[in-house]
Amino acid sequence: MRPKTLALLALVVGALAAFIAFYERDLPSPDERREREGQAVPVDAEDLTEIAVDWQGTTVRFTREPKAESPAQEATPLGAPARDWRIVEPIEDRADRGAVDRLAGDLAGLKVERMLEGAARADVGLEPPRGTVRWKTPKGEGSLEIGGKVPASSNVVVASSARSGLLVVPGFIVEELEKKPGEWRAREVVAATRDEIRSVTLAPVGGERVVLVARGQSFGVEAPYSDLADRGLVDPLLSDLLALKVSTFLDPPLAPEAEATLATGPGRIELGLEGRDQPFVLEVGAAPESGGDRTLRADGVAFRAPTNLAEALARGADEWRSKNWTSFDSFRVESLKVEDASGSTSLVRSSGDWLRDGTKIGYAVAGDLLYAIASAKAESVAAGDATAAYPLAEPTLTVTVADGNGVEEVLTLHGPAADGRVVARVSGRDVVLLLPQAKVAEIEEKLAAVRSAEPLAAPAAPGDATPTLTG
Repeated sequence: MRPKTLALLALVVGALAAFIAFYERDLPSPDERREREGQAVPVDAEDLTEIAVDWQGTTVRFTREPKAESPAQEATPLGAPARDWRIVEPIEDRADRGAVDRLAGDLAGLKVERMLEGAARADVGLEPPRGTVRWKTPKGEGSLEIGGKVPASSNVVVASSARSGLLVVPGFIVEELEKKPGEWRAREVVAATRDEIRSVTLAPVGGERVVLVARGQSFGVEAPYSDLADRGLVDPLLSDLLALKVSTFLDPPLAPEAEATLATGPGRIELGLEGRDQPFVLEVGAAPESGGDRTLRADGVAFRAPTNLAEALARGADEWRSKNWTSFDSFRVESLKVEDASGSTSLVRSSGDWLRDGTKIGYAVAGDLLYAIASAKAESVAAGDATAAYPLAEPTLTVTVADGNGVEEVLTLHGPAADGRVVARVSGRDVVLLLPQAKVAEIEEKLAAVRSAEPLAAPAAPGDATPTLTG
């Protein structure tokens, strides 16, 4: 055979192989085909894009976020990200993703117990059916009709558009189908992660608005003043917001009592969320006289839920100002330099150890100093005109902390105030922090321990050991 003919034949065979590979790439394997032969609905739960439940005259329809366009887009350290469901009929709302995922899994995992031979649809509750589940995937659609119960068992009779004949399947799916439309709604109120919360505005009735804004991993107060926010208050507030779950939905029209409760509440909270142009508005109603769940309204949807958010609205603006001497956590510090009348001492992390002026010392003694500095908290903070009572003086102690990105913060002590508390300042903040004497004494004690710590011997390098001679 001529070389030209051979080349042409090879090209044809290669093209045919490529076509077969392309055609069969999404086809189930033999094992998957055998598995699906026992399914009433031969689909994968992850492939479902729409589910509609028709049950006793009511239709609830869900649609799902599309999959990522490419595997690279959906790859994360924890696998593919979860895709949210929405209710699109008879109401428009976020769906409870866990509940609809469970329904999708029940539908895709519904096993055929046996075929029902020779039965008429009317004799097994399928004329008409009790309900119908309709489903869609990118490759097709189908339906599952639910008939009557099988006597002396928990099974039910169904008719699947994907299978011929009548089927007997486990009846656990019926419990999901009997839910009312409102029971499918998502119960988490704030559909966001902590990192997606960019701002929190507290608007108490008759009080001063407080605006908290994300600054990296921490939050700052942007209004009515500019300063670092108290992490000990911000963290619980964010946790309360993200943990807020509906116990009872209050569908319109609202009862007059519910409207009155919302109208007389302590105020509202507005969230600036990443990817959202308008703020998420949460109204907090008055506390119920009998205790129990509070009435709230989020983006126009009223509900009841247990919450402590009223406490955040009751705080004065000055309470949100941080009392921490440093904004650094001890684990964030990569280097530290201390200067006082005794001289200068530096600490630097190196391969999991601490080096004091280049010499390795005990990890615990260095860690104790870091913790003493990071946990230092003022008893009170003077800001604005109140700082004039504490004239700027030469520092008695200067601490410079830095993280791995080169971000530095300079902390200074300036001696005791008239009331005995120690005046402290920090770079980037126009405030005076009044530290308790006991905390300053602890810092001085830990610094002295670092300076007096015995150096740790470096491990012997391979081959440096003196050989032992035996006679």
